Amino acid sequence: MKKNDCREFFYPWGKVKKWLFLMKLIAFFLFAGLCQVSATAFGQRETVTFSRDAMTLEEIFTTIRKQLQYDIFYSNEELDTHQKIQLSARKMNVEGVLKEILKGKYSYEFIEKTIVIRPLRKIGVEQEQENVIKGKVVDVHGKPLPGVTIRVDSTSLGCSSNVDGEFELTLRQDKGHLVFSFIGFKTKRVAFTRGKFLSVTLEEEVTEMEEVIVNGMFTQNRNSYTGSVTTMKGEDILAVSNTNLLKAISVLSPGLRLVENNEMGSNPNYIPEIIIRGTTSIASQGEYGLNTPLIILDGVEISITQLYDLDIYEIERVDVLKDASATSIYGEKAANGVIVIERKKVTDKNIRVRYNFVPGFEFPDVDSYDYCNAAQKLELYNRQNEMRAV
Repeated sequence: MKKNDCREFFYPWGKVKKWLFLMKLIAFFLFAGLCQVSATAFGQRETVTFSRDAMTLEEIFTTIRKQLQYDIFYSNEELDTHQKIQLSARKMNVEGVLKEILKGKYSYEFIEKTIVIRPLRKIGVEQEQENVIKGKVVDVHGKPLPGVTIRVDSTSLGCSSNVDGEFELTLRQDKGHLVFSFIGFKTKRVAFTRGKFLSVTLEEEVTEMEEVIVNGMFTQNRNSYTGSVTTMKGEDILAVSNTNLLKAISVLSPGLRLVENNEMGSNPNYIPEIIIRGTTSIASQGEYGLNTPLIILDGVEISITQLYDLDIYEIERVDVLKDASATSIYGEKAANGVIVIERKKVTDKNIRVRYNFVPGFEFPDVDSYDYCNAAQKLELYNRQNEMRAV
């Protein structure tokens, strides 16, 4: 008869072997972890020897790389490697070196044979660096401008002014420039600093005269006007002549000429005929003014005599419409062209007094007096005395 072993009843051998194998695995992993920790701690205690006491960060990192075969990672924008550090000893362990040269401003981490250096992130630093910029935007009359776009120069960060023209902008920089823009006003660039209240005044943007055409009925953009036109400013006219308006217009407008009548001589009251781009009618019985263009002054038709007598200093601008496109506005009267004149508008309600002084000097031509004989000179002398007596 075979005996039963009591040990197998109380201690099953299969289960025991499983427990022993599991315990071996746990012991192996614990041993491996302890070895890793020990290796890391040993790596941090590795010593490095420097050649001198004062070295730059770049030289210190290079020495660690060469002697201990470490890779060191950092950002050149966050860490100035050109600054010089005074070392307390020439032989130190790696961790002591890092603590001394980083001075608590940067954190470091050992990852096997790699050292990673980062700047410390302190809570509340970003809030302390925020700069709140406040200000107000007004026009030249001191009235607030709502809806003005305020933008940090060279960025898309910005805001807009409220109904009172006030604005508030939070930034993380102490100084810089803000760009203010608004429809109908000139764009303005203003410098700002921390804690300074900005009072910004925007000026109205005036459209240049060359950009529009005035035809007496309405103002049209030059880019959309298809007809032939010459525009003259008041300053341009005065630069040519400050006494004769017709002569100044004829000089500045190509295709417009004055027809002089030599029979009238130097008659100051004679008004020459104006022709734009040739004649359209031929006078058969001495008619005058058949080819005279239509003249419009501030929306009202005037005669060439009134144009001749007009004060040249009151003129703001002159537009000369030369082709058939003017007939679509004024009809058959514009067949010879149209001269549209705008006078300066009064912008101030106060009384204005203006005085223009145009000096002129005339000298008689006495060159022929030298060619007279004695009798002729005596005759001229007697005539002069008679004229004085009268």
